[in-house]
Parts: sequence; structure tokens; C-alpha cells
Amino acid sequence: DEFDVNMDDLRENNRLTNTNFHPINGSDALERSIHEHKLHSQSVGKLDASTTADEVVKAIKRAQNLHDLHDIREIAHFLLEEVGPNFAYGYRGSLLSRLAVASLHLNNHDIAIRCIT
Repeated sequence: DEFDVNMDDLRENNRLTNTNFHPINGSDALERSIHEHKLHSQSVGKLDASTTADEVVKAIKRAQNLHDLHDIREIAHFLLEEVGPNFAYGYRGSLLSRLAVASLHLNNHDIAIRCIT
């Protein structure tokens, strides 16, 4: 039905895949380097190896409030694909849950599912 067609279109346009983002060199996780992710925000203009958990929270809140799908995708790639499990140790679950809520707010179900699982 019509609802299913609209949902399929949403999923197709919002899918988080390797083709949406920068390629990661090296197959070993230890060889991966963290790329700079430019954001539209003026207070947190980029995510890189020196980014703190507080900056990620600020970026997620801003992207959610302004419905900035580009920044949500960049933040998702940063948290899910580039940084290791030791990034923001003890706060990673909180960051992922905030990102999941922000993604659902923007109807980006693929990112939300990846944050939750």
C-alpha cells in the first residue's frame, strides 16, 4: 500500500552504508585512522580524533533541533564506523541512545537500528 511505498523510499534515501561516507584504509581495526567529519555547526565544526564526548552530545542535540540529516549521518559514521569501543568509555551507550533518538526524530530508522543493536 501507499504507506509501504513511502517507508521504502525513506529507507532507501537514509541508508547508512560505506558508499555514503569516506572509505577506511586498512582492513585491521588498529590500522584505521579517524577521518575529519565536517559538520554544519559553528560550535562543533568537525569530529576527529581529538573530539570529546561532550562535543558529540552538543553536535547531536544541534542536529536534532535543526533537523540536520547531514550532521546526523556524519556523527553516526564517526561513532559507529570510526572510533573504537574505548571512545567515551562509560558514556558510549548514552551517546548511541541520544543518536538513536535523534535519528528517529529525523525518520532515519537505519541509523537508529544500528545504534540500538
